[in-house]
Amino acid sequence: VGVQHKILQNIFNVLSKKPTSIKIKLTTIITKINIYELNYIVSFVDNLPYKFDMWRFYQFTRNGK
Repeated sequence: VGVQHKILQNIFNVLSKKPTSIKIKLTTIITKINIYELNYIVSFVDNLPYKFDMWRFYQFTRNGK
């Protein structure tokens, strides 16, 4: 787990312990590089203590070439 993952885990640990009216929409951009990590991404998010109001996936496609 990288530094960015640890930061996200810490933020969502704090949010899960305090009642809040903040609604967070999670967006994941899928590319040809991270498509093979999709199972890990889903597992990582599922194991966070905070449950998101919405999670959208977008496919990145390069325009032009």
